[in-house]
Amino acid sequence: MQVLKQDYPSITLLPENLADLWYLEKIVDPGDEIASVTFRKFKTETGESERKRVWIKIRVEKVDFQRFSNVLRVLGTILEGRPEELVSFGSHHTIEISPGTSFTLTKKKWLNYHKTMIERAIQASKKPKLVLVAMDDDQASIYVLREVGLDPLAELYCQGKGKWKEVDESVKLNYFHSIAKSLSGTDAPNIIIGGPGFAKEEFKEFCKENYPELMKKLVMVDVSSAGRAGINEILSRPEINRVLEEARIARETKLVNELLAEIGKDGLATYGLSSVEEALDYGAVEKLLITEGFFSENREKCEELMQKAEQTRAEIFVVGEDHDAGKQLKALGGVAAILRFKI
Repeated sequence: MQVLKQDYPSITLLPENLADLWYLEKIVDPGDEIASVTFRKFKTETGESERKRVWIKIRVEKVDFQRFSNVLRVLGTILEGRPEELVSFGSHHTIEISPGTSFTLTKKKWLNYHKTMIERAIQASKKPKLVLVAMDDDQASIYVLREVGLDPLAELYCQGKGKWKEVDESVKLNYFHSIAKSLSGTDAPNIIIGGPGFAKEEFKEFCKENYPELMKKLVMVDVSSAGRAGINEILSRPEINRVLEEARIARETKLVNELLAEIGKDGLATYGLSSVEEALDYGAVEKLLITEGFFSENREKCEELMQKAEQTRAEIFVVGEDHDAGKQLKALGGVAAILRFKI
């Protein structure tokens, strides 16, 4: 997420990826104003339908995240527009926000939670999501995939000559150690390794024996090239999206498991709307957990809960319902809290 202009109560944002749309769904509320360049359909003199580019500001009535089409659809009533002859004030229009679409958001009241979500999206764009390695028996190209793009990390070469099977074992080990040391210096949760031939599989076995912690992060894929061409092949593999999604689920599962462990020992946890509200009133909440479904269906109530959480500096987490841990949280009422102290 990029902030192009910040002048509260308005802020101009540029989402860069699907994750940014997820954050925006939690930020944009009914009653807000959204302004962006968009397209409207018009009838020509011949009766044919034509889409024309216009600038429109709407008052938000509904927000719908189209997860599988990478679009955040914002429906509302038109307040302003240019050119005026193409805009029907007071009529309904849907602005579709996708990665690369800039827009201006205006709120009557900004909660700290809203600003925190924007800051999380900005910070998420800087963190390494994955490390990609395209290697063969001659070279290993290592790149870091961030939300904002791809950064080169290292270009390493094997000093052995001749066929891989005939290369001296000490040369192979030096080659593998140099790769492993470069990878160990990153804090990305997953490393995807691809390439032709046997080198990547031998590297996997090498890590199993010599770098067990690194081994836990490795995901192997088949591509036909090393170097930058191999990196491009890896980027097109379906494993990329799967690994990123699994990382999100792992984070949320760890959080819900922490909650369930506290519930299981009658410890520092509570769940259900009334119990969580009471804990917030006492300032006892350390982490507030809300499912996406509960958030969507009870947005006003969630804003009340989040505002109370902000006042006592509790962390706020919105958990997806597309995995077992999220479903477990939903079964607890969709809202729960890990506590600082029992009440």
